[in-house]
Amino acid sequence: MKNILVIGGGSWGTCLSKLLVENKNNVFLWEYNEKTRNVIREKRENPVFLPNIKLPKELNVVDSYCETLKNEKIDVILLATPTQFLRPILKNLKECLSYKVIIVNVAKGIEEDTLMTLTEIIESEFEADNGDKGIVTVLSGPSHAEEVSVGMP
Repeated sequence: MKNILVIGGGSWGTCLSKLLVENKNNVFLWEYNEKTRNVIREKRENPVFLPNIKLPKELNVVDSYCETLKNEKIDVILLATPTQFLRPILKNLKECLSYKVIIVNVAKGIEEDTLMTLTEIIESEFEADNGDKGIVTVLSGPSHAEEVSVGMP
């Protein structure tokens, strides 16, 4: 069992959180929108981004990824964050992270100002100030969260 922090509660982050819990991992999901977090926590569903998909009661919906990193020994951080929000989250994440983790990016895109890929952004942010705090990897494919969440290959 791994402790996995998912940052981003959109369709893909929610879907992967569900699958990771079903595969016996301890999963912490952070969504930036407090109202959406509360709905996910109370209804065990994300009606905005992944409607009609029930989420396991074991899924931990957290209000602060920094507090989670401080209170839990996280093995993997899964970034399911839109491109325009990634860099500020990474800057904050660097301040919270005091140990080495595996960082998995599952989002896609290119930063408008720099034309950097998300992996390049992650590597540049972590190498610039923090040295070697993590191993960066990417999960990609022609999948749709709606299909994956119901077990379609």
